[in-house]
Amino acid sequence: MRICAVVVTYNPDASDLGQLLLALHPQVEAIVVVDNNSDADLRKVPEIDSVTLLELHRNLGIAAAQNRGIEWAFERGFTHVLLSDQDSLPASDMVSQLSECLEEAGPQVAAVGPVPLDSRPEAGPEALVYSFTKWGPKRRSVPGLGQAMEVPFVLASGCLIPLEVLADVGPMNTSLFIDHVDLAWCLRAIERGYRVLVCGSAILYHSLGDDVAKVPGRRRQVHVHSPLRNYYMVRNSLFLLRASFLTTRWKLGYIAWLVKYLGYYTTLAPRRLQRLPLLAQAVGDGLCGRGGESPHR
Repeated sequence: MRICAVVVTYNPDASDLGQLLLALHPQVEAIVVVDNNSDADLRKVPEIDSVTLLELHRNLGIAAAQNRGIEWAFERGFTHVLLSDQDSLPASDMVSQLSECLEEAGPQVAAVGPVPLDSRPEAGPEALVYSFTKWGPKRRSVPGLGQAMEVPFVLASGCLIPLEVLADVGPMNTSLFIDHVDLAWCLRAIERGYRVLVCGSAILYHSLGDDVAKVPGRRRQVHVHSPLRNYYMVRNSLFLLRASFLTTRWKLGYIAWLVKYLGYYTTLAPRRLQRLPLLAQAVGDGLCGRGGESPHR
C-alpha cells in the first residue's frame, strides 16, 4: 500500500494540528493538508518532511476539500488515502492496524475505520461505533482487539479507503458541505456491493461536537453542536430521505431522530434563540433540496 493522509483544516489550533501531523508522519508515505481558507497562517505549523499544504481560496466545505486531497493523491500514484479531521489524534499503530485489517478482509471492502474515542473525560468511555438495525444505525459496543465488525458507516476521520474504490463509488457529495458526508459515501458504497468495517485494534482519539451534555431520560451523553452545525445536520438529514441507499424503515428512523434532535435543540440546549432561525432555514432548505454552504455562515 502507498498511503497518503488527507487532512482537512479550517481555523485549526496550531498546536493540535502539529501533534496530528507528527503522529501521522511515521505511519504514512505522504500527508496533504487541504485548508479551507483559514484565518490562521498554517505555514507557522512546524515543518515536517513529506507534508504538502493546499490552500483553497474560500471555505468549500469538508467534502470538497476531501475530494481535492483525494485527487492530489490519485495524481501521484498513491493506492490508498487516510482521511483525517484536524481535531483527531491517531494511536501510534493505527494505520498499520487498519492496513492489516483491510488486507485480511479480502475484496469488496470500501473503507475500514478505527474505534473513535472521545478525548474529553466528560464524554465517557464509549466509542462512536454504529451497527446495522432495522430502523437505522445504532450505537453499539466495539469489536474486540484484532477483530473487525461490519458497520453501516465509519467516521471520515481515520478511515482508510482504497483509491480504486473511490474511482468506482465516486467522490464525496459536495452539496452536503459538512455533516453526513461520511455516512452518505459509505451507504453509497454498500449499495454498490461493498462492505465497511471497523477495526477493533485501531484507535483514534477524536472530539465530536463542541461540548457534551446529559439529557434527562437518556443514559449516554449528548454531543452538543454549534447552531451552524445544527443547520447542516438537519438539512442534510432531510437530504438523506431522498436517497436510494436508505430503506423505507431507515427513512422513518431518521424522521424519528430528527423530531428528537429538533426537540432537544429548541427546548433544552443553550442559545435556543440563536438556533431557531437556523433550524427553520435548515428544514426549508432540506425540503427544497438547497445544498452547499449555509446562508448563515
